[in-house]
Amino acid sequence: MASPSLDDLTDIAISFNEAVLNQDMWEPSLQKMANLFGGSFATFELIDKRHGHSIQHFDSSEIEIKDSYIQHYMPINPRIAFGNRAGAPQIMHDNIFMAEKEMDHHEFYADFLRPFDLRYFIALKAFETKGKVGIISVQKSARNGVATKDELRAFEYIAPSLKSTVKLHVQHGKMLTRMQGFENAFEISDKGILLLNEDGQINEMNATAISIFRKNDGLTYAKGRLHCSSAQIGKKLDNALRQDDSDDFHKHRAQNFLIPRPSGDAPYQISIQPITAHQENRRQSGNGFMILITDPTHSHTLEINELMDGFGLTTAEANVALMIANGKTAQETAAELCVALPTIRTHIQRVMQKMSINRQIDIARILTRYM
Repeated sequence: MASPSLDDLTDIAISFNEAVLNQDMWEPSLQKMANLFGGSFATFELIDKRHGHSIQHFDSSEIEIKDSYIQHYMPINPRIAFGNRAGAPQIMHDNIFMAEKEMDHHEFYADFLRPFDLRYFIALKAFETKGKVGIISVQKSARNGVATKDELRAFEYIAPSLKSTVKLHVQHGKMLTRMQGFENAFEISDKGILLLNEDGQINEMNATAISIFRKNDGLTYAKGRLHCSSAQIGKKLDNALRQDDSDDFHKHRAQNFLIPRPSGDAPYQISIQPITAHQENRRQSGNGFMILITDPTHSHTLEINELMDGFGLTTAEANVALMIANGKTAQETAAELCVALPTIRTHIQRVMQKMSINRQIDIARILTRYM
């Protein structure tokens, strides 16, 4: 095989960078690399070093090899075992750790690779932490032979670029995971959440906020802005969201309001939080506001297991605490639970000790915050 040219290697590096942002690009990028290095196909694997499990697997193979490999043959793959050893070289190929005769009798080579006309490989350990390793491999057939010196030199040349790409891929994956977690929390929150730009224009809202606005009970939005049925409170909201000098935006403080409701239900609670962009990102992302809307009529039902975990209560103590928080007296609690009054009083004393309070009324005061 002719030695890969600088242009060819640069083209591969660019393709791999594109794959970080578009995972559909992994397959053509890997195959481009396989073709350049005389391989049948190429793979990129992120592997859990502790358990040998596959975290992520991309390959350009047209044969049905992935599932069989991950489920059955990956744990006995001697290449991975070798790559996971401390001090293993970053660029690897079969003949640095296994003789030809050993390959003929090893289960991984004889039972798995041979039926697919595969045998040799050349690989780069592109990423490594205590818990995981990332390996890019070109899988070669017996006809194409072992890695040549030219191929090994080309792998060495492209290695820094591939390592940077894989590191970026891992970081990008973590960022996406965090973003997905935020998006999930944003959508399932029992509070209405609004994200506004620095001009008070609503850019985004979650499902709870939409359901609040649909009630048209003191709060609405129109033309991208928040509106309040109370003119007096509406002016205060407008003032809280007004910003004339962006350089002073960091001086804004969180502001809280109660929004009266024409229906007579308990007022909405609103908290306006300023969001200040970092100076270097201000042009791209800008400043803005986050508004949290709480509807007191949608109370959270406090569960027994939450009390037990949060305050270290027993099941009996948690039951008693909930009844006290719901306005029951000790006598009513004893009657309802069919428990002797002295026992109920003992439970109440233990609840107060565990909650670090001295008055029975404080049980209700504390727990109603979570209800």
